[in-house]
Amino acid sequence: MTPTKGIEDIFRVHVLGVGNYYSEFHSTVSFVVQAGGRFILVEAPCELPKKTREYREIVGAVYPGEHDVPLLDGISADNIDDLVVTHVHGDHAAGLELIAWYKMFTQHPRIMDIEGNPSNRELRPRLYGTRDVLCDLERSMEPSLSNRTGLYFNDFFSPEIVEPGSPVNIGEVVIEVMPNHHNVPGFALRVGYRGRKLSYSGDTRFDAGLVGFLSEADVMIHDCDGNSAVHTSPEQLKAWLDSSDYKGRLYVCHLADSFKPEDHGLTPLPENDFIDV
Repeated sequence: MTPTKGIEDIFRVHVLGVGNYYSEFHSTVSFVVQAGGRFILVEAPCELPKKTREYREIVGAVYPGEHDVPLLDGISADNIDDLVVTHVHGDHAAGLELIAWYKMFTQHPRIMDIEGNPSNRELRPRLYGTRDVLCDLERSMEPSLSNRTGLYFNDFFSPEIVEPGSPVNIGEVVIEVMPNHHNVPGFALRVGYRGRKLSYSGDTRFDAGLVGFLSEADVMIHDCDGNSAVHTSPEQLKAWLDSSDYKGRLYVCHLADSFKPEDHGLTPLPENDFIDV
């Protein structure tokens, strides 16, 4: 984590949460990818403005001085206009409602015209996902977003479909997806920037083909909940790691409070800290 990079060289993961839905000690899994001066939120935690403020305070105290953590002030709801949500479950998607209302009525009140109709639609945050996941998110949010206002999902977000095998660019950042194996439609993710790659499994049962897709990255973040029926167990992940020739760094997330990854030879994703890709 030696902070000697120039702004354009930075490819960093700011970790807001690492826990599963039931954790007393961790926030649910979410992180901000900083690529150069761009910030991309992966998963949508509840209370994003509060969570990002807490993150800035904690990290700023550990690494004092702007020269140590370039653009730390950028980790805020105001600066996040690109979002990736891997599936509809609340521990990954519930914060989308807050982001929708915050962007339209707090950060960009002029996105609405004098009669209350959406205007300046270019100010809508871009929400990236597969067609199935975006449809699930739209259906789940329709009651709260319409709210007798006559507004709909596309008034709040600009949905951006990413399909397997068809990378999408966000500036210099390249997004790639692959379907994963959960009990609702979802996907795993690869993020590329200037020759380096980050991957994230989303919530998934273990699958050798999926891990092959993820292992083409310098840093891999993988679900390790322990329940192999709908998630990946530490035994499965450690067995793959020991038998593979993976040379990157593997971090595990979606952690239960009773689970200690270190006891299984695995490295937990560090909450309220950052890692460089």
